Amino acid sequence: MEKRFDRLGYRVLMGNSQNNPAKEQDYLKLLLNHQVDGLIVGSHNQGISEYQKTTRPIVSIERFVGKQIPVVSSDNYQGGLLAVQRLLNDGCKHIIHTNYPINLVSPNELRQQAYEDLMNRHHRKPITYSVSFDVSDEEKERVFRKMFREHPEVDGIFADNDTNASLIIRVGKEFNRHVPDDLKVVGYDGANITRTLSPELTTIQQPIPEMATKAVELLLQLIDGKTDVKSVTLPVKMINSTTA
Repeated sequence: MEKRFDRLGYRVLMGNSQNNPAKEQDYLKLLLNHQVDGLIVGSHNQGISEYQKTTRPIVSIERFVGKQIPVVSSDNYQGGLLAVQRLLNDGCKHIIHTNYPINLVSPNELRQQAYEDLMNRHHRKPITYSVSFDVSDEEKERVFRKMFREHPEVDGIFADNDTNASLIIRVGKEFNRHVPDDLKVVGYDGANITRTLSPELTTIQQPIPEMATKAVELLLQLIDGKTDVKSVTLPVKMINSTTA
């Protein structure tokens, strides 16, 4: 996004709220006080009322923050279908999903909905383990160990992101479960760094450069005063592992 804005003569202020609502509100105040032209948000804080009231230019990426704020997202529902169908096609009988806690309003919900719809369609019980976005890897691993202990029959896992998928693969080895021999794992994101560090991971790839371009386009439309700017959903694709 920074490169795209730079080519258009804009300067970008980047801020990491570290999932701290107070920090996010500080960045939002810069916009509300007319110190910046627009704001693109992608954090996971909830309940920031200023988003509901403002008419200033804001675009969100993969996050619902206000009814009037357009969202740029990947096709989470289709991505969920692709992931679960791949596991079914690979012969998995007991498929588990990991996702954000249900109280976190996010397009990730559509990944879980796709998982549940397809599992029900195949007369299989959907099981989802909640994993908070901002907890440590150690805490996530505790959840995944609990998952393997409670469901030793699991042979397929649709993880809500590639980081969790990689942790699941690592924890699975503690239970003598190895990808792809007796455990299949599909992640979601497909970022270049993940493909480099975890080439054994099959994943649903988001069109990250296109999402960045679209977020810039929508924000510039809002800055120009357009009032009919709509949310955009972009297609995803399956990236196969190097060991499948």
